[in-house]
This record gives sequence, structure tokens and C-alpha cells, in this order.
Amino acid sequence: MKKSHQSKEQTIPEINFVSLFLRSDLKSPANEFIHDLWPAFMMHSKVSMDNWSKIISGDLAKYHIVALKNNGVSGETIVGVASAVPLPGVEIDQAAAMLPDEGWDEAVLRSVNYFNNLDQAKKNDMDPSIICALSVTVSPNYRSTGLAAKLIAELCQISKKARFKAMAVPLRPTKRTQYPLQSFEEYCSWQREDGLPFDPWIRTHVKLGAKIVKVAARSMVIDGSLFEWQDWTNLRFLKSGQYWIPGGLAPLVVDVEQSRARYAEPNLWIIHKLH
Repeated sequence: MKKSHQSKEQTIPEINFVSLFLRSDLKSPANEFIHDLWPAFMMHSKVSMDNWSKIISGDLAKYHIVALKNNGVSGETIVGVASAVPLPGVEIDQAAAMLPDEGWDEAVLRSVNYFNNLDQAKKNDMDPSIICALSVTVSPNYRSTGLAAKLIAELCQISKKARFKAMAVPLRPTKRTQYPLQSFEEYCSWQREDGLPFDPWIRTHVKLGAKIVKVAARSMVIDGSLFEWQDWTNLRFLKSGQYWIPGGLAPLVVDVEQSRARYAEPNLWIIHKLH
């Protein structure tokens, strides 16, 4: 997942990178930063709402990186946030078969379950060998500077130090929203004339050495009432059916009789080997 894209590389301003493990005072500001930049509906995943506070606490907080601009006497400004969690139950040599179709949601649930039962996992020698990057969020003023790629590199570095063998990413292609008539799979397969992926965020990861694995068809599922969805999207849903929503990667499925709607977001699983 990602809220910004890369284009022409520019010089990255001087930025400090810190983890929430070392700077717990940044938890609330980092959450506010993310909430302000993502589509409103993305903040209402049940899995996220039930578990986000858990995955930014304790030992898991070390895998959440905040990019800070030092403003001198006026203090610090958050310009980027990257988050990851350990992903149990996946081996790097079997990633294509083992990475779940439930992508983002499943990664969070598995990680929370692992740390809730850590003693038993350690006893059974079940330490995860793969970490999962959940999101990268960059301030609009710092897009197209290479900061997003730097945040990914920072996650890779701390993951390598923690002895993970690979970092998987349920990636959210940034320009998919502009091409709603093509299938998600078709869009993700598009390439430029130079053979690199068409989508800027997929391309950034590939240029960093990542390999495309497969589609996670139900990476994040968001259910809500029609009233909630109308509030989140500023749209009206007068008939049952499928609707394309601003910021969505797949149609919203609306049931007017039940006054409910369901969004199942696909992501693209990619994997970075950590050497």
C-alpha cells in the first residue's frame, strides 16, 4: 500500500528516520498523518481498527519508521511513515503458494496472533522468516523526491538486521485508480517500452530489486452501511450494484435493500529478498 508515487528523481532533503519503538511520542502524530492522506474509507477496515494499536506497540513498534524533517527551533515535522509486521507461516522459497489471498488483513491478523502466543511460537521454533510492509505514506510536499523508496530501504535495513530473509509487500498500485475499466491483473501486467512496470509504485519496488509474486485478491475488506459509505466517499448509492469510488482499486458492491456495501481491495504481492 502507498499514498504517493515516484516520477523524476530529485534530491531528498535532509531527513531523520526513527522508529516508534524509540519515539513512542510520535504514535498519535504518525496516525494522524496517515489518516489525513489516505482515502477516508481505508481507515475503516475492521482488521485495522481492531489491531492497529497492537501492531504499533511493544516490540512490533520497531518496524514502524517515521521520517522527520528538523525545523530547528520550531521542532520536527513528519514527512513520511512506513509500517511493517512479521508475517508467520510463509517461507521465501514457497512464497507464491503461501502468501495469502487475504493479503494485508491476513498479515496483520497473523502477526498479532503470533505475538499473542509468542512463548508457544518460540517453543515450537516458529520464528517468522518474512516481514510484511503494510504501507508507505509520504507528505505531498515530499513526493517525487525519492523519499518513498528511502523509507522502503529503511524497512529493508531494519528487517535484515532483525534476521528476516525477505520482505513481502501487498502493494497498492498508485495509478490503478485512473484505469478502472481494466482488470486489476491486467493493469498490474502493463509495462513501459523499457520493460519496466507501467505503474510508478510497482516500478519503484522492481528497481529496488523486488520480484512480483501474485495478486492478493481480497487484501483488505471493508464493510459498512450505505450511510457510512456515502459519508466516506461523498457519493449517493440509489440502486444495488457495483460503483467505482474515488481512491478505490476495485468496485464497491452495494446492496440497497440491506442498506450495506462491501469493498474488497486487491493488492499485488511482491517480495524483496534481504541479503
